[in-house]
Amino acid sequence: MRFFFHVKTDGRTAHDVEGQDLPGPEAAFSEAVYSARELVARRLLASQAVDWAGAIEIFYGDQPAGSVGFMEAVGIPASKR
Repeated sequence: MRFFFHVKTDGRTAHDVEGQDLPGPEAAFSEAVYSARELVARRLLASQAVDWAGAIEIFYGDQPAGSVGFMEAVGIPASKR
């Protein structure tokens, strides 16, 4: 199954045009969490601001399959959002 991971941050969307072959939706969700954590970590290590409203949108072809918010990916509890 080919999934695409579009990054929404700072009011813009970076579209994934290559996608990634993964066994299913669970693997796609795990990949989105990993990618979101990596993006947040890079920003923090570079002393740059993080758009905490950002997210990775998961698509299966052209159909939405879910999303992972940056706060969710790094474990910020819903009560603190």
